[in-house]
Amino acid sequence: MIFLKKRWNEKLTINKKCLLLIVLIAFIFITPQLITHNMVIASDSIFHFNRFYDASEQIRNKNFEYFISLYGFQQSGRIVNAFYGPIIAYLHGLLVLLSKNWYVYQVLSNFILFVLSGCSMYTFLRAGSFNYRKSCTGAILYMCTFSILYWPTRQGFTSWGAALLPFCLSIIFIVFDKKEVPKFKLGFLTALIFQTHILSSLILVLMYTPIFLYAFVKTKKRKRFIIDLIREVSLFFLLTLNIWVTYFSITRENQFIKPFINHTMSSNTINQGSSYWLINPVSLLLMLVSVLGLGFVKWKTYDSSKKILFLTMVFFLIVSSSIIPWNYLIENKSSIAEIIQFPFRFFVPVTILLIYFFMNSSNLKWLNTSFVILGVIQVVMLMFVITKPWNTSDNYIQSGSKTIINSSNSTNTVKESFFLKDKSKALKIVEKTTPDYLPLYKKKN
Repeated sequence: MIFLKKRWNEKLTINKKCLLLIVLIAFIFITPQLITHNMVIASDSIFHFNRFYDASEQIRNKNFEYFISLYGFQQSGRIVNAFYGPIIAYLHGLLVLLSKNWYVYQVLSNFILFVLSGCSMYTFLRAGSFNYRKSCTGAILYMCTFSILYWPTRQGFTSWGAALLPFCLSIIFIVFDKKEVPKFKLGFLTALIFQTHILSSLILVLMYTPIFLYAFVKTKKRKRFIIDLIREVSLFFLLTLNIWVTYFSITRENQFIKPFINHTMSSNTINQGSSYWLINPVSLLLMLVSVLGLGFVKWKTYDSSKKILFLTMVFFLIVSSSIIPWNYLIENKSSIAEIIQFPFRFFVPVTILLIYFFMNSSNLKWLNTSFVILGVIQVVMLMFVITKPWNTSDNYIQSGSKTIINSSNSTNTVKESFFLKDKSKALKIVEKTTPDYLPLYKKKN
């Protein structure tokens, strides 16, 4: 047992050279913004800026209000952070507080995300018994995918859940090998991602389910397995008690305006309007074709663990596509579909498992290196393209109807506000219009 723990700890230790390479690649990815000094104000930017600014001001003024927003969202008192990952909100709030302006915060948060995602994927692949070279290659490839780029390019918070997901999946190899519940790891890791991004925690649980069911069926100590599982579930609820208490105490006597319902979900799938998830990087599509082809050809040679992971990957590939009648589900008021909003989010676990299977089957160093180089170049080019609209006079705020710009301010004034030390100026000029989480006093028509 001591030997196994020592071996596991060695696998989770990040090789210094790989860590330095991950940091270097992360720095290369933020270089376009460092060169151009351009911002990316996309669909969810102002929403997250407001909630993180509120957290930062609470820290700065030592005036903590867990529920309502005192400083963000035009001091409207809407409840956001209490529902939307309070711990991660305060961590970002601290980063906002330490940043000189919104531009610095955006660059720093992007850099941290890239490093975190690379280290997380490296940990997952090392836990899966890959050598240092392949683990590092897979980590950099993951940094190049839209699962991570969703935040730098559009401020989609799914990327923060995606950054942690491989790390949370690193325990599955213990479950496959030893047919037991890892002590304290399952509860802690599930709570960690739940505190970060709730939908990502749902994806994690869906991925865990067939793996733990398999272990339960195969183990000879089923009673011990159930007891250990109850312990981990209890630990999870204990570590996420703040969210559960908040939700039930507030919703019991209050009504809120829920986030918008996406009535065109089918167009937000990877095979329709969101195909960019498949081609960032371009090599990802080639990897998908080769992994699926090899999977069906070599199915009989796969052991049980690989079969489960392969089927899990195919399952999420299907639900991230328009094969599922998402529009029909919305028309029939499916509450699950309404919560999901964007099916392309289910492509995150596909990306992780796809890289895992590709690293497992590809022994060509030149091919792996070529994919990494092409991926890095593509990300840098994308970052230059995505920051270019900031130089225009009419499309520099790319959030559509989700924000409104105070008409009394010139274009230069609006842009300059994001570089001011007083971060509240930008949030007063560019206001969020969608009424998510505001109190509902009358029933909507």
